[in-house]
Amino acid sequence: MKTILSISLNELKRMRRNQMVWFICCLSIFLLFLMDLFHYFTIEEQLKMIQDFSLGLMNLTTLLLVVYYPSHLIKEEFREKTIYSLLSRPVSRTSIILGKALSVAILVGLALLGNLLSLGIMLLIKGGSLDATLLTAVSLIYLKNIMLIGFSLLFGISPLSDFICTLLTFFIYGVGTVKSYFMEGLDQIPVWMQTFYKMFFTFIPNLRIYDLVESITLNKDVPLSHIMNGFLHFLGVSILIYGIAIFFFNRKEV
Repeated sequence: MKTILSISLNELKRMRRNQMVWFICCLSIFLLFLMDLFHYFTIEEQLKMIQDFSLGLMNLTTLLLVVYYPSHLIKEEFREKTIYSLLSRPVSRTSIILGKALSVAILVGLALLGNLLSLGIMLLIKGGSLDATLLTAVSLIYLKNIMLIGFSLLFGISPLSDFICTLLTFFIYGVGTVKSYFMEGLDQIPVWMQTFYKMFFTFIPNLRIYDLVESITLNKDVPLSHIMNGFLHFLGVSILIYGIAIFFFNRKEV
């Protein structure tokens, strides 16, 4: 555990020099200056729009991190030949993967906390407050991003370029977000297309489970069963994806 933590802290120090990290942080803080855009609506409408917009921005800023950074961290080790000095120490390859994943997870968590703080300030100014549904929504966004970090690391282990790895992770995110829509209308299409869709979507997680914007907009209570299903889905997919990533990284030639 100390090795994993040490690797993650070292990666976080390196991230401080990356301009993209600062851009995303500034984008999160920029959320504070957008609250006056909604003053033409009623207070109730403003609160709903601020919540929806904030959750959308949380998804965007964290997505920018997880589709690029994890795979970039792996590629950078091989490009700069630092992987040799890392492996010369008593460090397992599994610790390297988990350490890098933890560093991005910490960064995503800090980005979400910054956004959540901005959202709390805006709601306070408008007479609202953070409630359990909003906190649950942010927690599910965090779990979704930890899962996507695993996909990005898996693609980063491959010989593909940074750009292709980023596209593949974004593809997983995009298709996973609309997966439930395609699966709902399967009985209305030919059997051969049903079979194709089922085979194709089997390998892509349903990310809509982690989206509570609709429930917040319509003032719906989020059932505990939905939260538990989301957590179990995250747990199952993450164990599988991180396990595959560790398996291939342990067998990658250096």
